[in-house]
Amino acid sequence: MKTASKTSEPKKEVGAKDAAGKSAKPGRSPLAASKPSATAGGTATVTVRRLSKDAPSQPPAEAPARRAPEAVVPPAELVKPDNQLQLTESELKEDIARMLTTAIPDAPKAAVRYSYKEQAWRPEAATLTDSVMMHVSCDGWLLHHTADETRRQERLRQKAVTSAAADAAAIAHARDTVSQEQSQVSTAPAEGQPEVSRSISRKAEAAVGTSAEEGADPNTVLRNQFNFSERGAQTASHPPRERGTNTEAPPVVSVGGSTSHWVAYDAYLADQERQKAAEAEAKSKAAAKGAGRPAETPRDALDQPGSADDDAAERDGSSLHTPAMRDAAKVLERMSSQVAQLEIAMDFKYWDDVADNFRQDEGTLLPLWKFFTDRARRKQVTALAWNPEYSDLFATGYGSFDYHKQGSGLVACFSLKNPGHPEYHVHTPSGVMSLDWHPQHTSLLAVGCYDGSVKVFDMRVRHSAPLYSSVPGHGQHRGPVWGVRWMAAETAKARMFISLAADGRIVMWSLVKDKLQHEDLMQLAAVTEAGARSDLGRPLPAAGVCFDFHKTADHLFLVGTEEGAIHKCSTAYSSEYLASFQGHAMAAYAAKWNHKHERAFLTASPDWSVKLWSDGNPQAIMSFDLGSPVGDVAWAPFSSTVFAAATEDGKVHVYDLAQDTSTPRCAQLVVKAANLTRVAFNPKHPVLLVGDNKGFINSFKLSPNLRKPAVPPKAAKGALFLKFLLHGTGKVIVTVSTVEAFLELDAGPAR
Repeated sequence: MKTASKTSEPKKEVGAKDAAGKSAKPGRSPLAASKPSATAGGTATVTVRRLSKDAPSQPPAEAPARRAPEAVVPPAELVKPDNQLQLTESELKEDIARMLTTAIPDAPKAAVRYSYKEQAWRPEAATLTDSVMMHVSCDGWLLHHTADETRRQERLRQKAVTSAAADAAAIAHARDTVSQEQSQVSTAPAEGQPEVSRSISRKAEAAVGTSAEEGADPNTVLRNQFNFSERGAQTASHPPRERGTNTEAPPVVSVGGSTSHWVAYDAYLADQERQKAAEAEAKSKAAAKGAGRPAETPRDALDQPGSADDDAAERDGSSLHTPAMRDAAKVLERMSSQVAQLEIAMDFKYWDDVADNFRQDEGTLLPLWKFFTDRARRKQVTALAWNPEYSDLFATGYGSFDYHKQGSGLVACFSLKNPGHPEYHVHTPSGVMSLDWHPQHTSLLAVGCYDGSVKVFDMRVRHSAPLYSSVPGHGQHRGPVWGVRWMAAETAKARMFISLAADGRIVMWSLVKDKLQHEDLMQLAAVTEAGARSDLGRPLPAAGVCFDFHKTADHLFLVGTEEGAIHKCSTAYSSEYLASFQGHAMAAYAAKWNHKHERAFLTASPDWSVKLWSDGNPQAIMSFDLGSPVGDVAWAPFSSTVFAAATEDGKVHVYDLAQDTSTPRCAQLVVKAANLTRVAFNPKHPVLLVGDNKGFINSFKLSPNLRKPAVPPKAAKGALFLKFLLHGTGKVIVTVSTVEAFLELDAGPAR
């Protein structure tokens, strides 16, 4: 087998005659090389001689040509190493082809890099610099004889030689002239010698200067060593002008009168009467305000949208405190806020992540505005609710989930148009745990507090007193109210809402003319694993944590308890549970019906899991392990298969069950050193609100991959489980840590 490389004969040295004896021919490169000589080993030896870049291609005309002495050529000596490979003549003449490529054999072919953002190893794209290897690099001073720089230096050298020769000839001529005149001075009389000497010196200097000026090239531009250029400019000064205006003198009116003691006395009496009347009016208004309601009845105030208790009515009638001025100031504040945060407003309206076109299985959340008020310091976000009429307005409840850190509460209404300051805010004696907007009368807000009280506020009213409030001992709860929901009543005048508290009572409240009227719907009872209640005389109450009403059947609702059980209940049948679902090892913090599929609902628990259920199936259809306690979960309004869950490690997990049932489409860290407590989707825009235990509400915009509409089950392969949900005959268990799928089909009809 022939070797890949062949060792050649030693190089043959070229004599000095070949290197220096031959002169460079005109037109050749200054880097002159002799003819390569091939040795017996097949290696070409080239002798290179370097010419100075300052040396001319031909000697100057003034310099006499000198004949270079002939160099002695040393005899060629053949040096052959002992371990040289012995090759035959045919092997030496054989040509071995080699193909050069740009790829480096030693370069890594599949490099990976760890992505801290995605928390996974990702392949790194190959770059052009990976295929470049520099073996040797050196900077030289050789110039090609045809280059522009070579010609320029040659012209400068010839010009310098010519000017030097001209200067030398002029100086020699001046010296000859001076010597001749000095010889003439020596023969002249002595009294005229100083004047003659000075004239001779002047002539000599003039001759030398003239010769220098004649030898200089007028077109030569001296090189600017410091690259300095002087530029001067002067602006035109406008002449001063005077402008004068003559105005008409204001009219002058002469007023005269006379006064007396009785006139002054009558004026003082009238002023005292006016002050007494103003004090009486202020006292009457203060008494009406202390009653907690405006002048008209609460029922009339709700029926009339324009009847709001305005602070301007209590002032002195100044134009700065009128409702029109307040509305104008609010519009100016919104405009200035949008101008200050113009980039965020443009992202909210136009941003779409272009990277979603290249990654079909992932999405991102773009941070938009952050909402916070100084009144909510050291408070937690306990409730979030979007207004059903105004898509930019949402209400936030502030309180505390910690039993040992209870204090006052706050209800704040923020708008996306003015994120810097809440539009309305109301203080409560106890922490706010839940709230809900009325679906028709969108200014009514039902609030549940930690002390067990429920309140109804009209956000159009400027004062902080509620329109309705529960009274202790008259149906008020004895524990924190974890949920309030307005009901769709048969008549438009009737206004009712339902509350759920930790005492296990589900109470329906009705808004009558001057008070809240309560009616107990159900008392939650603890259920054993066998399905029977405790037999200790009477059933033990179960603490309710969350509940949600069905989207189409108004009488059906789900209740989650501290034991982790989920019960299906009805307002028309309150003695027993319609169905019970056991699947969580800890309390069920959230239970949400799907707005498209009537039998599907989600539950979340601090046992790190989110479960998908089907009504009629006692076992969870799907289970998602998020690796951290889950605080809240919410369905997306634009798709029946997209939901978001918030965990205590500061992450938001967004799933799309139509695309992937094992891994989330987005698992993004949105806050640091904070626990996420609430999450809510905007009903109109692709915006997600996330609240934490520090009192901040962060808003995010979903990328296109996270807001895809749901595909009908017949056209989507990934939506096969939707058929099982609709018929109640399927069971699929999927975990994020270990992706397992188990499918069971039952031919029986749905219940």
